[in-house]
Amino acid sequence: MLDLGTSFLASVARDPEALAIVGDGDVRLTYSAWYKIISALVTSFDEIGLAPGDHLVTVLQNRWEAATIHWACQFAGIIITPLNWRSTAEELDFCVDDSEAKAIVYEEISAAAVRSSRQAHTRACIAVGAARAQGLSLDQLIRGSADDLCPRVDAEAWSVMLYTSGTTARPKGVPRRHRAERAAALAHVAQNLYAAHERTLGVMPLYHTMGVRSLLAMSLVGGAFVCLPRFEAAGAPMTDALLRRLADAFSLSYSSITTAPRKSIPSPSTRMRQQSLARPAARASTNWCAWCGSAPARRRKSLRPTWKARSSPCFRATNPSRAIGAARTPMQRPCGRAGTSPAIPDMSTPMAISSSPGASTT
Repeated sequence: MLDLGTSFLASVARDPEALAIVGDGDVRLTYSAWYKIISALVTSFDEIGLAPGDHLVTVLQNRWEAATIHWACQFAGIIITPLNWRSTAEELDFCVDDSEAKAIVYEEISAAAVRSSRQAHTRACIAVGAARAQGLSLDQLIRGSADDLCPRVDAEAWSVMLYTSGTTARPKGVPRRHRAERAAALAHVAQNLYAAHERTLGVMPLYHTMGVRSLLAMSLVGGAFVCLPRFEAAGAPMTDALLRRLADAFSLSYSSITTAPRKSIPSPSTRMRQQSLARPAARASTNWCAWCGSAPARRRKSLRPTWKARSSPCFRATNPSRAIGAARTPMQRPCGRAGTSPAIPDMSTPMAISSSPGASTT
């Protein structure tokens, strides 16, 4: 199993000019251009004293800088520890102390919690975007030039540590290795039937396992990760700039997403009804029973038809003695006596009460 840094290098070698990431504004980077920025960031990490095995805490939304930091940590062997950008100063203090982080990366929306954090004052703090830098700025760290970087760790090294939500107790850090992360990304590609050069909208946060999975999966297929910093299901402001950016990222026309009629999403029960109604049309090309339309008779390990198959009209017509509810022959009587099965009493009339064997009263 390859480490994630080597896996990213394979994508660079395979599709150097393919679109890799789409960020805010005009940020559109190919794999070769993104690789140079990642290499410069790793060099800057070396200069501020981050080494393989160190933890780097990030408190960011889904920005292209967050994705860049994630990949830089994979190359450098640094264990990225992303936290919810809504974390309070107290939560930040606990996670930073628990992970023994050496540096913290934050942005404007999480700056207040970082400034109020006691643990953050003893660590290197890196500001992103419009956040007022108390120490370092990410723009300065990625501005320099560096030689092409090679991965510094193997597949057994730690890749990321995600914290649980902490609903029952304190949040717990869950570390994952490079091989586990790459295997999970491969499974994600297979499950979603991704093709080469797919594009995915980064809705799930990068401090969540599915957000990380989406980011890694795109690199495996040479696809593009479109960053969506914040998602709100209700009342999300779909501005004109955001619509144009999404249309450009997914190769759509702007009018197609602004004038297209809204379509209601069918519920699971509705989809099941639609599939059941469409099923008879496909029976001619399958092995469905031509008599009653039921599914083919499946057999158990004992080579006996299942209860469902034996209860179908077709099976009762062709195998009257073996069908469910059929009268038993004398040899099939459970008691072993001759004769036919007793008639079912008429429940609409008062039943006879037996006082002695063979005798009854009305």
